[in-house]
Amino acid sequence: MDGTRFWNDIDKRVEVDTADEVEKQLNTLIEQFQDELNEDLDEVRDELEEEQEKVKEKSK
Repeated sequence: MDGTRFWNDIDKRVEVDTADEVEKQLNTLIEQFQDELNEDLDEVRDELEEEQEKVKEKSK
């Protein structure tokens, strides 16, 4: 098997992502990460509000 035929055969078997596909995958991952961060931030805000309420009750 010569080199050209070998690489052509390899090219047929290997799926290569295009730049657009990679960009879409990265954007999806970024969106998922942002969603998770926003959920975590919401939880922290809720906990902070609860603690603030406790402090207000104690100070009365």
